Amino acid sequence: MLRGTLSDEEKSTISAKLPNLDDLLRASLYLDAEWDSMRLGHEPMIPIAGVCLRDAISMLSMSRFAVYEAYAHQLWYRQYATCDNTELWALRLGRFFADDASLRLYVVGECLADAIIIMLRTCSEINSHFYNRLKAVHDVV
Repeated sequence: MLRGTLSDEEKSTISAKLPNLDDLLRASLYLDAEWDSMRLGHEPMIPIAGVCLRDAISMLSMSRFAVYEAYAHQLWYRQYATCDNTELWALRLGRFFADDASLRLYVVGECLADAIIIMLRTCSEINSHFYNRLKAVHDVV
């Protein structure tokens, strides 16, 4: 089931509870692998780290949206829905979006860990964890 439309005041209340990512999104525009490759020349690892950081910012933005939707679905189903079992739908859809956010935050940690490993050039020290993946990379870093 889809949720209905919330008022502008309710939308701004939900947005105020969440972090503002505008500065990070603006900074991600400068993390362009092609431009960095042209600028840095023979240093091929820095653009790869930039791609990892850009992926982390993108996933962080998606997880923020998922948390927003979790709040919005719970609010709408508890206050405006006219269907049966509104509390059940509020909980179910809120949990769905919260789970989505948590899985995306895990990916953010992995992307940040990869970027740190690449920038510090410690790949040889942690190389075994990349291939067998018995542990998360961000736990090792």
